[in-house]
Amino acid sequence: MWFNVRFRFWFPEAPDNIVSRQIVEHEREDERAVYPRVSKFLADRHGLGAMSRAHREIIHKARLLRRLTDGLTGPDADHYLIRDAQRVIEAIEALVRLHNAQEEDIYEHAIGA
Repeated sequence: MWFNVRFRFWFPEAPDNIVSRQIVEHEREDERAVYPRVSKFLADRHGLGAMSRAHREIIHKARLLRRLTDGLTGPDADHYLIRDAQRVIEAIEALVRLHNAQEEDIYEHAIGA
């Protein structure tokens, strides 16, 4: 019982679902729709290659998180697994924060600000 309560505290919704729904889908949409439009305003495609690489790294971390949590139940969630999942989530957060800052720079460059 204690493991179930602890598991639900740390993972009220499966973290890989949150990441795949909110982050990965956004990154794929950027690649599909946003970057082709923005590239028209960037003669040298300034930074878009790096942004695509960041997308791949975020998606890789999301897959790693899914592997950690796939089929996981409360009793399986020992403190080592929780710590590993937290590290992956923190890595995704750091990547997304940096990625968003880089996107802002690219968009400012695109509009000539």
